[in-house]
Amino acid sequence: MSSTQDPVALIIADHKEVDAMFDKMLSSHSKEERSEIMSNIVKSLSQHAAMEEQILYPALEYLKHKDQAKKARDDHQEVKELLETLRKMDPTDAGFDKIFNELVVSVRAHVKEEETNILPFMKKTMTADQQDTLATLLIGAKKMAPLEPHPNAPNTAPLNMVTGPVLK
Repeated sequence: MSSTQDPVALIIADHKEVDAMFDKMLSSHSKEERSEIMSNIVKSLSQHAAMEEQILYPALEYLKHKDQAKKARDDHQEVKELLETLRKMDPTDAGFDKIFNELVVSVRAHVKEEETNILPFMKKTMTADQQDTLATLLIGAKKMAPLEPHPNAPNTAPLNMVTGPVLK
């Protein structure tokens, strides 16, 4: 049976969407446009992180890759802290561009790790039915995910599954 939903494709689509927003932000000079783009980046990365922490990383742990899941959660924590700092700043503030560039570097390194190691491993290891179920769960988790970073909220089950929808 072939999978009707591809969890890897869902995650990669999110990665590409955020990367396009990064590029747009880096080329924008309008305060209003930069504020709007930053708001969209915060929303997208917050939802994406919650979705992965609630569904993808527990699946990775189930597949006996706890170290990779922990590293990915640590990456997310750094991103959430940077997002929280940027969310409180105006794009014209001194230091904004430096922190934004740190965010871009951090996210792109995390994406490279996921797309090079984690996602191919999961695609190779999981059955089509497991991949289909994982995709369904990822979609559901993203719909329930908070729209802002919560760096002090738990990022492991079961507490992240309870607090995620509540923080939305």
